[in-house]
Amino acid sequence: MAIHRVLIDSIDDFYKLDFIEKNQTVKAICADPTRADNISHLISGRNIYPITIAQFVKELIKKENSDLKIYRKSELFLELSVIWKKAGGKQLFNTFNAAFNLFTDYRGFTNNIELIEEILGEHPDELAQALRWFYAYMDLQQILDEQAAYKKCAEILENQNLSEESYIFVGFSHFSAMQLELLNSLGTKTDIFIPAFRELEDELISTDWAFWLNTMGAEKLELSSKDLERKAKVFTYPKGYLSETLKNNVSNADKTFIFSKNSDIKDYLEADISQGFFKVQTDLFSMYIPELEKLEWSDKNLESKIEEYSHSKNFVKLKLYLVLCETINHWRNISDENKEINDFDKKIILEILKLNLPRVSNIPVGKKSWNSAVVDLSRVETLDPSEKVCICVKNKGISLAHNNEAFSEKVKTFLVALGPIRNIKRERNQLQSYVKGFLANENISFFIEDGTLEENLFWNELEISEYQKSKISKEYKAVDYLADKINRKEEGAFKASASRLQTFIDCPRKYYFSYLNKLDIQKVYHSKFDPAEMGVMLHEIIENHYKNGDHDQVIAEVMKKYSRNKKIDRLNWEESRLKLKLKSRNAHNFLRNLLNEDPNIEINFEKFLVGEEVSGRIDCTWKSDILGIGIVDFKSSAFGIPSKKEHLEFRKIQLWFYLNHCGLTIDDISYWGFVNTDEIAKSLMFSKKVNQISGIKTSVIDDLNLNEFTLFSNSLLAAIQNETIFPAKIESTSACAFCPVSNLCPKGDTNE
Repeated sequence: MAIHRVLIDSIDDFYKLDFIEKNQTVKAICADPTRADNISHLISGRNIYPITIAQFVKELIKKENSDLKIYRKSELFLELSVIWKKAGGKQLFNTFNAAFNLFTDYRGFTNNIELIEEILGEHPDELAQALRWFYAYMDLQQILDEQAAYKKCAEILENQNLSEESYIFVGFSHFSAMQLELLNSLGTKTDIFIPAFRELEDELISTDWAFWLNTMGAEKLELSSKDLERKAKVFTYPKGYLSETLKNNVSNADKTFIFSKNSDIKDYLEADISQGFFKVQTDLFSMYIPELEKLEWSDKNLESKIEEYSHSKNFVKLKLYLVLCETINHWRNISDENKEINDFDKKIILEILKLNLPRVSNIPVGKKSWNSAVVDLSRVETLDPSEKVCICVKNKGISLAHNNEAFSEKVKTFLVALGPIRNIKRERNQLQSYVKGFLANENISFFIEDGTLEENLFWNELEISEYQKSKISKEYKAVDYLADKINRKEEGAFKASASRLQTFIDCPRKYYFSYLNKLDIQKVYHSKFDPAEMGVMLHEIIENHYKNGDHDQVIAEVMKKYSRNKKIDRLNWEESRLKLKLKSRNAHNFLRNLLNEDPNIEINFEKFLVGEEVSGRIDCTWKSDILGIGIVDFKSSAFGIPSKKEHLEFRKIQLWFYLNHCGLTIDDISYWGFVNTDEIAKSLMFSKKVNQISGIKTSVIDDLNLNEFTLFSNSLLAAIQNETIFPAKIESTSACAFCPVSNLCPKGDTNE
């Protein structure tokens, strides 16, 4: 009896299950219902029974004690909000919500507050005190939340005999400390098998859950290794032509795979598979929540709404108001202090309502069920290696949500002694290992959007150098709907800027509709920050953090400033806050490295460019007796940073423009470049010095001569002045990002 980490080269090795065929019964414990459904399709007809970990825990506890109840998140949220009020916490929803989230984060490590008492001082007093209230209440009432249930199961298993069945764990990207305790107890009674990619073994670090399993005595079960020779066909296709590409290059595919974690109906429809079957996620209720916020919640008014929607057969709104009334009644009955509903109560009730409503409805489309199905990353386990599969990839990032930023580095260092810390980089590498297995399958064809292999970090790291251009039907001719919108007149005098010149280089058509005939047809974000706002906020936070010191306070003030005309929900607010905190902290670490090199360095922000005919500001400049003069631009991600080749060939001219108009003596400039706040190590920096700034890889250029760029810049300005057609000629598909007419433009497919 033991825990076995099964080392594999591709996921289909694990699901062959050859290493446990000798066992009579195998339970597949899955991270979520979708994974359980995947396993039932993949291994139907065998003595393997999929079950979610939530079901497993619930059944085990119920069998031991039918009176025990595991509290759902909404129930726990309600209970603790009442405790917050009774204990005298400030009735501010955001403060309580922050305390609740911090509490659930810590519960993944321990249900004994004494083990974390030492680090509670790292949090504001109000949050630290709230954690003490919450932990004390949970102990007093003997409430089982999800994490405490894992520990309870571990205790129950000590008296269980499970030797006649084995377990495999499916779809887990991370195990919490409490889940590891359950695994350890289960492993003393029976065999447990958990897949692990062989190629990632050398990259294990002490905070990874797999490292923890090893220290707990887990055994490595090595399946026979195989050389993953690339056999899959890889095609690239122009943006917007996925459907056309699939029609011309694919016939009789068993499955079409959309490489996306949170696919919406647009992703599925873009594949346009005739008679294809898919399930699309749709939220039926969230659009009506703002209506509830403004509504008077009197019993009479709510009863009137229920009667109205019952007669009109508006079942979505009827369900919404029925659940609201049920939640309000529950709220009132739980405490005498809740009889009169105040603003704090209202926000709590709405949050509970969101958790209790059916949040996702899977709508099946098509007649053939799993034959010719279209699936996304949630169905990755269903990709049978013997099937003919098309994998469709768009040029967008893969989001791996996490809550690690709830803890400071000091707190995380402490928590390592209690349990593993989630490793987002490892999760990305694990997903890349899936892809490498697919690339070794001759039955699989990849269709990857132009620019993805070069510009997208996830795919660039896979180093796919051999691919074919997909065939597009010659009969197809794109229609240029914008040609008549262009007033073919010469442009008058204007102030040159780096972004303006770069836009013309990227695409004259984009330049025209960005500067000469502005079209404001971009999506307006009311419930979250748009990418441009995130960039502006990041720069403001970097500067204010450096000058004022209090990082969290600066972030809160800047976000409040830019959210005045928005109504941002809690999830989007927290996601934005964590992104800004991570990126601005990376930028601060870069600046701190400069201070380490020279404590007397002079660092300035937002330096205006010099010249009557130019405009723009440099994000950051410094002057140092040791480092010399430096200029840098902060970027939110690798997307905004050119390659070294693009920079040197004047295909990306922002740095050159800054150098030419910075008003500084060129002979004295020692460093210039882009700082990638998402991952500092992937910044682009140049220097005339051999010595490097700590943590930054820098290319040395001995002679910084701007004469060639000056000639190029003058010819570019002349071309802009003389242009009258403004054709849609793009350097790469990345030029279409944030273009005001990208959805209408033929993107160079017409003959001007």
